[in-house]
Amino acid sequence: MTFKYALRFFIHLCTGPHNLAGLYESMGDYDRALPLYLRSLDIKEKVLGAEHPAVATSLNNLAGLYESTGDTDRALPLYQRSIDILEKVLGSEHPSTITVKENMNKLVLKLK
Repeated sequence: MTFKYALRFFIHLCTGPHNLAGLYESMGDYDRALPLYLRSLDIKEKVLGAEHPAVATSLNNLAGLYESTGDTDRALPLYQRSIDILEKVLGSEHPSTITVKENMNKLVLKLK
C-alpha cells in the first residue's frame, strides 16, 4: 500500500463518520451522532496520535455534542483536553485554541 493510498483511506475513514455525525447533530439526532464522533476520534487517535490537532477538533466537537445533550460532566474534560493539545501543538494564541477556549468558557458561564 502506498503512502498516498493509505492517506486517502485514512481521510475516508475519519471524515465520513465525522461529517455524518455533524449532520445528525445539526438535526438534533444526538443518539446517532455520538457513536460516529467516537469512532472518528478513535481512528484519529490511533493513526495520528493522541496529541494531534485533528484529535483536538474531534474532542471539541464531541464536547459540543455532550453539551447539547446537557451532559456537562462529560463535556468539560473533553474541552479541556482539546485545549491542552492545541496549546501544546499550536500555541495559546492560535485561532483554533481560542475557539475551543471560548466554547468551554461559554459552558462554564452557563453553569454559574
